Amino acid sequence: DLLGIEPPAQFQGSSLLPVIEGKEDRPLVYGEKVVRPPSGDEKAEEGDRGIRAALIVDDWKVIAAKSQELYYLPDDQGEQSDLASESSELGRLLRLLAEVNRRNAALRMELGTGQGDSQGLDEETLEELKALGYLGN
Repeated sequence: DLLGIEPPAQFQGSSLLPVIEGKEDRPLVYGEKVVRPPSGDEKAEEGDRGIRAALIVDDWKVIAAKSQELYYLPDDQGEQSDLASESSELGRLLRLLAEVNRRNAALRMELGTGQGDSQGLDEETLEELKALGYLGN
């Protein structure tokens, strides 16, 4: 948006430009990362694989990975003080995160993109992603 470039059709999400420009309040923000240790890494544990997801809603950020983390952002912008064991907000936010994950998975199935695959990308883009290590050979 900021550069005036249309994103490719397979990209999901919505623009944060109105938030940056102060025209809208911060929306619910969801992010995920597929974690795959380098191939041949014998030291990698099973917990080092999978999807790590994060959700920011209101003033809270919850991270679900090997364990759960919870941060109250107005007091802890650097995310140094994990409140997961102390706050009653954790359960509510984990339920909300689970619902976002469920809807995201349903949308992927509807779009036929599966989980993290590269369907819909042209051959040149696929080769560039392979060269950068984002896709396997």
